[in-house]
Amino acid sequence: MPMLPQSEHARPADLKKYGAIPSWAQTRLDQAGPEQLETWADAILESETLEALLSEAPRH
Repeated sequence: MPMLPQSEHARPADLKKYGAIPSWAQTRLDQAGPEQLETWADAILESETLEALLSEAPRH
């Protein structure tokens, strides 16, 4: 199973709520920098879908 890059803010277990990670999402995760990963880690509890979490729209 593809995994989120390791960091102190985002862990692979955090993504379990979304089920299997599709290849498009894994590509976004692999290419994300530390700031983006932290942003996603902060938003993971509020995002109902993986699509919403990884969307291009900034979160407020």
